[in-house]
Parts: sequence; C-alpha cells; structure tokens
Amino acid sequence: MTENKKAQKKEKMLKIGGIVIGFLFLMIGIVLLIISAPETTSDEELGCDADEICNCKCGGESESEPDPDCKSLGQTLSVIFMILGMLIGIVPVSAYEYFRFSRFKRMEDSFPRFMKDFSEAVKGGMTIPQALTMVAQIDYGPLSKEIRKADHQVSWGLPFPKAMQRFAERIKGSSIMKQSFTIINESFVSGGDIANTMNSIAMNIGLIKEIEDEKKAIMEQQIYIMYFIFFMFLGIIVLLYKMIVPMLSINISDPTTPFDPSANCRELGLASELMCDIGRALGLGCEYVYFVSLFLFMCLIQGLSSGILAGVIGQGKIAAGIKHAAIMIIATLCVFIIFV
Repeated sequence: MTENKKAQKKEKMLKIGGIVIGFLFLMIGIVLLIISAPETTSDEELGCDADEICNCKCGGESESEPDPDCKSLGQTLSVIFMILGMLIGIVPVSAYEYFRFSRFKRMEDSFPRFMKDFSEAVKGGMTIPQALTMVAQIDYGPLSKEIRKADHQVSWGLPFPKAMQRFAERIKGSSIMKQSFTIINESFVSGGDIANTMNSIAMNIGLIKEIEDEKKAIMEQQIYIMYFIFFMFLGIIVLLYKMIVPMLSINISDPTTPFDPSANCRELGLASELMCDIGRALGLGCEYVYFVSLFLFMCLIQGLSSGILAGVIGQGKIAAGIKHAAIMIIATLCVFIIFV
C-alpha cells in the first residue's frame, strides 16, 4: 500500500471515528435527558417546591420565570453531552472538508500557470526532469508542495508517467487536474508532443476557469437572495413568537381560566416532551418553551439546509456550503439570544 493510500485510509478512519463518537455522545445525552426529565404538572396545589415536579404556573413573581424544579443536574449534563456530540461529530469533519475544498480550489487557480511554465521550459530545450526541477522552484501556492514531491520522485529514478499518476492520485479531489494528468500520461506514452499538450491543457483550463467565474458572479445574486429569504424567515419567526403565540394563550371559552403553557409539551406526545425538556435544559424558560424550542429547531434546520444549498448553487460543491451554513446557524443563535 502506497503512502498516499495509507494517508487517505487514516483520514477516512478519523472522520468515521469522529462521527461515531459524536453519535454516541448524542445518544447518551438524549437517554440521560429522558431519564432525568422531571414530571410536568399543571396542578397548582403541588407548589413550586415539590421535588421533581415541573409546574410552569408558579415560577415566581412572574409566570415567565422558570420553576427551579424544571431543570435538574441530569438535564444540564444531557445538554452538555448532546452539544459535545454534535460538535465532535459535525465540526471537525465539516471543517476538514471545507479547508480541503478551499485548498484544491487554490491549486486549480495556479494549475494553468504551472502547465504553461512547464511547457515553455520543455520548448526551450530542457528535458522533462530538468523542466520539472525548474518549475518546482516557483511558488504556486499549495500546488508547489505536490510539484516538489513529484520532482523528488523523478530525480530518484521513478518514471515520469508513474510520478504523474501518483501526482493525480494525491490531487484527485480536483477532477480538472486529475483529468489533465491522465491526458499528459497518454500523450507521453503515445509519443506525443508533451509541451504542446500541456500548453493546450493550460489554455482549456483557463477558459473553464473564466466560465466558472462568470457562473459564480451570476449565482452570487441567487446566494444573496437566499440570505435575504433566510433572514426574512427569522424575522417572521420572531414576530410569530412575540405576537401570535401570546394570543394562543387566551382561553376564549373561559377567559378566567389561566392558560397552561406546558400543555403542548404533554399533549403532543414524546417528541414534544423531549423538545420541551431540551428547551428547559437550555434555559429557554418555562412559559411557551415548546414554541421557543420548536422555532429554534426550525431555524437551525433552515439555516443548515439553506447554507448547503447556497454552496451547491454557487460553486457546485456541498463543502462550499459549510461556510454559509455556519453563518446562518450563528445568526440564528444570536437572534434567539437577543430577541427571544
């Protein structure tokens, strides 16, 4: 097994391990939350100081203050486990894929210049090893490291086609560069003119990059529209919570009967109870905690989906959307902290 394949296998195992560990932490948090969740009741006679009783109506002078019994140490630990699980399972893999994507994009930007310089060196009378040694001394950004590695392999006696094949394996994250090296190898094996082949590849890649830049400029308008729609969605959610949710608390049939804010948590099944427990454990309060938790999860899912879609629309890669998704998720958390 080559060094490159070993490195790829190691990276794959690390990513899978991070996802598995994150999933285990998340499951431990959910189980701990279910076990430690206090009983929810609307019976005022039990009082706020009753052990393991979550009564939203008697949280203090204001009904919006949470009942101390609504939040336990087990719930706090469960939230910590769930947050750690999501961070371990999502953040390292997402960051790795985004930086890997950015690295290959910078390589692609320098690749046409590398091809032209190599072609001119060969046309000037240099042999292929000499031309490769010369261009290895030029700065091509992240691509220079791979060029120097290929130059060392050729200088140690590795055949040029084999060195280019290994070069293509190391940069297979970029389909353009990998296909270019395949063409170069075919031209070398068939006895073609390597210099003219590389020059043609450089010109074609330059045209492709120009088309991609034009496409990116056009699609940036769509990305701005997606950002506008997302922030408008956040504004609508805040208005729903501030205006419509309090109106739902009015008991039309009997206005003298106080509204039970925890009713939604008990009446809509296990999923809603779990959502309310997460909301209380996060400190989202007691009154309307179901709606706050529901709106928060809706906005987080919307931000993640919109961000990934923005990356696909803008640059055609899911990894490119990680940046947009992170911006939208952080904006969601800020809006909920400030306005909700």
